[in-house]
Amino acid sequence: VVEDGELKGVFTPKDMLGRVIANELNPESTRISKVMTASPDTVNADISVLDALHQMHSNHYLHLPVVEPNGNLLGMVDVMDIIICVGKMSGESGKEFWNLGLEDEDDNDAVSTRSGVTSSRQSIRSSFPSKALPVKSRNVKMLHPKKPVVLDEKSTVLHVVRAMADKVT
Repeated sequence: VVEDGELKGVFTPKDMLGRVIANELNPESTRISKVMTASPDTVNADISVLDALHQMHSNHYLHLPVVEPNGNLLGMVDVMDIIICVGKMSGESGKEFWNLGLEDEDDNDAVSTRSGVTSSRQSIRSSFPSKALPVKSRNVKMLHPKKPVVLDEKSTVLHVVRAMADKVT
C-alpha cells in the first residue's frame, strides 16, 4: 500500500490467512488498511541474500520490500525467491552459503528411539559475518525483486486480492 509515493504497508497471502480468513472478515467490505502489515521493515537492494534471509527468519517474514537508497519501492522478494536462488548455486558456492548460514545448535547429537538414527539439530545463526556473501556478487538485487501490486489504503481486501491474482495470470 503506497500513499503519496511512500510505502505505508504490505498485504501478503500470510495476512490474508491470518487476519482476514482466520477472523472471518468480509473481503468485500474490509479495508486493506485494517489488515495490512503497516510500516513494514524494508531492505536496500544491496543487502546480501544471506542477510535478507536472516532478517526474514528473525522477524518471521515470508516477504520483504526492497527499496532504492532514496526510499522508492523497487519490489518484493519472498523466501521462495531466495530458496530458488540458492538452489541454483552449484558446487562450492552453494555449500558455502549453507555452511555460513547454519551452525550446530547443540553439541549433543539427538538419537531417535525408533530408528536409532543419530542427527544433529541445526538452526539459523543469530549473527552472520558481513563478509559471508559479498554484496557485489550475491545481493538481493540479483533476485530481481517483483513489482508489487500498488493500491491505496481505501481499497478493499477483495479488490487487492483480485489485483494480485490478475498479476499472476
